[in-house]
Amino acid sequence: MAETKLSDKQKRFADEYLIDLNGTQAAIRAGYSPKTANEQAAQLLQRPHIKAYIEERKAQLNQQLENKYLINKERVLLEYARIAFADLRCYFNENGSLKEVVDLTEDEAAALASSETDEMKEMGIPIGETKKIKLWDKLRALEGIRKVMGYDAPVKQDHTTKGESLNKGFGDFLQQVNQVK
Repeated sequence: MAETKLSDKQKRFADEYLIDLNGTQAAIRAGYSPKTANEQAAQLLQRPHIKAYIEERKAQLNQQLENKYLINKERVLLEYARIAFADLRCYFNENGSLKEVVDLTEDEAAALASSETDEMKEMGIPIGETKKIKLWDKLRALEGIRKVMGYDAPVKQDHTTKGESLNKGFGDFLQQVNQVK
């Protein structure tokens, strides 16, 4: 199959599409009429040469990100694990006070979504402070681990032969048929 070259407008559409994966907005940004942008995007995204260009650019961008940020399966699992297995007790000192962010381990800091300090005042005079921390969602992290590890993949089970070869039963059947003859 001969490779079809993209027009400048088609290339711009594809590049714009990669920004937010919104075909209509990509079409508008690429110079297509806002009135027909939705239809144009649907048609453009069905064209094999545009699809191929988008997939090629996605692969290039993914590779660049993987190289720059050292993204790989192990690192993704590590980040999920830091969140999923974070222990709230690790964020406090022995006296019950909240640790300073700079005193957290790398694992503890990775699981921390936010930290707030509110100063309490009475008549404009500071009388204390309230500190709050929020951790990333443990359940979502566990779901991510399940997906990456393949725990959600369907399990193939043989419900008919109990693991025995189908040929064994068929062979017995053929012997019985031959005996009848």
